[in-house]
Amino acid sequence: MRLEQKKGLLEVVRLFYELHQEVKKSIQKKNEPLATDLLIQCQQRGEELGNAIEAILGEGTESVSLLEEYCEHVYEMSTQIRYINAAMCRGQLDQSIRKVEGSLKMLSCEKPKILFLPYKASMWTSFESIYQCAAADPDCQATVMPIPYYEIGQELKEPVMRYEGDSFPSSIPIVNWEDYRLEEERPDMIFIHNPYDDGNNLTSVHPFYYSANLKKYTRYLVYSPYFTFSRYTRGSYDDGLYVNSGTMNADKVIVQSEFVKKIYESYGYPEEKLIALGSPKMDAVIRAQGRPAAMPEEWKEKLAGKTVSLLNTHLSYFPTSSREINRYGFDYAQRYHEQLMQAVLNKPEYGLIWRPHPLLFTMLETRFPNCLAYVKDLEARMEASENCVIDRSGDYRTAFACSDAMITTYSSIINEYMATGKPIMIFQTKPTNEAGERSPMDLRVCYFRFEKGGGMPFEDFLSMVRRGEDPKREERMQMLHERAFANLDGTAGEKIYACLKEKLIDL
Repeated sequence: MRLEQKKGLLEVVRLFYELHQEVKKSIQKKNEPLATDLLIQCQQRGEELGNAIEAILGEGTESVSLLEEYCEHVYEMSTQIRYINAAMCRGQLDQSIRKVEGSLKMLSCEKPKILFLPYKASMWTSFESIYQCAAADPDCQATVMPIPYYEIGQELKEPVMRYEGDSFPSSIPIVNWEDYRLEEERPDMIFIHNPYDDGNNLTSVHPFYYSANLKKYTRYLVYSPYFTFSRYTRGSYDDGLYVNSGTMNADKVIVQSEFVKKIYESYGYPEEKLIALGSPKMDAVIRAQGRPAAMPEEWKEKLAGKTVSLLNTHLSYFPTSSREINRYGFDYAQRYHEQLMQAVLNKPEYGLIWRPHPLLFTMLETRFPNCLAYVKDLEARMEASENCVIDRSGDYRTAFACSDAMITTYSSIINEYMATGKPIMIFQTKPTNEAGERSPMDLRVCYFRFEKGGGMPFEDFLSMVRRGEDPKREERMQMLHERAFANLDGTAGEKIYACLKEKLIDL
C-alpha cells in the first residue's frame, strides 16, 4: 500500500465520525426518518470503503472484517431507531469505526519513492550528494531516470531529441524513461534541475516532464539548480534565474545560502519554500579534493609535469562579442582567446584543458553560425597542439583535479572551482564595488585581465601560478565560506535530504 493510499482511506474513515454526530442530533430531535437515512448512508459508505480496501489489498483483510461488523451494528440500530439512546448510539458507532481506523493505521506502507530526473549528465552533480543519501536510506526507494531533451533553435527545421542515459556514472542504476510509468508510480518526491520548461531557446526537456505536468504525479516537486548563483543585477537577464516556471511550480527550492534566499524572497517566494542548506554541486567539488587526482591516459602525454590551466568559455561569450563588434571595433572574444593561445600554445612549461560550455557548439551551429568558424579553428588547433586537450566529458571534476588554476569568462563554474582553493583569472572586466556587494559571490577576490589600473596579462597570471603564488587566496576562501555557501564542508546534500525526508514524514 502506498502512503498516499493509506492517507486517503483514513480520511474517509474520519468522515464517519461526522455522520455519527449527525445521527445523534437527529435522534435527540426525535427525527426518526432523518436518523434512519443517515444510518443508511453510514452503511453504504462502509460498504464502499470495504470495496476500496479490497481493491488495494485484496480480500480477507482484518479491516474489511471490522467494516462488516460495523455495517451490522448500523443495520441493527436502524431497525430500533425509536428505542435507542442518542449518546449511546453515537458511542457504539464511534467505537466500532475506531477499530477499523486502528487496523488501517497498523497496515505497513511501501517505502516513500523519490525520483531524480536529470537530463544532462554534466549536470548530475546538482543531485549527486542528495541521491547518495536517498540510495543509502533503507526507508526510501531512490530512482534515477534520465529524461530525453530536445536541441532547438531557429536554424533547425525541427527539434532534435537527445538522451544521455548511457553517459552517467556506471555506479548509478539507471531506469529507462520508456519503461517508467509516472502516472502509475506516482513518486512521493521528484527532483528536477531544469527549471525552464519551454522557456529555453536552446534545449527543452520532453514536454511530458515540464514542471506543471510533473506536479500532477507527485506530492513534492523539488528544484535543485544545475548551476550556482554568482553575479546579480535586478532587472537584467538574472531575473530569469529566479523567476521561471520550474521555480514557481516547485514545492521546495534548494538554495545555496541565506544571501541567495533573500534574493528569492525579494521576488515574492515564501520563506518556507526555500531550503538554504547549501549546494550539492559544491559537495561534489569538496569531496573530490580528498581523492588523488587521476589524469586520463590520453591527457598525460600533453599535460604531465606542466603547470596546467583550465579554460572555461561561457555559452554567451562568443555570440555577445560578435554582436558588439561595431561598439568595440573588434571581436573581443576572439582577440582574448588568441592572447591566451599566444601565452600557452606549445609552451613546454604550460598545459591547457579547454572545457567549453556543453551547449556551446549546438548554439553556434543553430543560431550564430558566424561564430562557428573561429571556434572550430580554435578546437582544431588545440587538438593538434603539444600541450592542450579538450574536455568533453560530463564530469568536470577530473579537469578540476588535473589543473592548477582556471582562466574563465564569467560563469557559475567559477563558484565551484573556487572551492578547490586554486587561483582563478576572469578575462573580463572586474566588477564594481557596488556589484560585488549585491551579488551572491563577491568575485573581486579573483584575478582580472581587465580592471582599473590595467589588470593582469595572461603571461603574468600563468607565471604567478607556476611560482606557486596566490596572494588573494585567504580573502577568497573567507568570502566563499562566510557568504557564498552554507555547509561548505561536503554535507549540504546530507542536510538537504534530512530536511526533505522530515517533510515527507510530516505529510
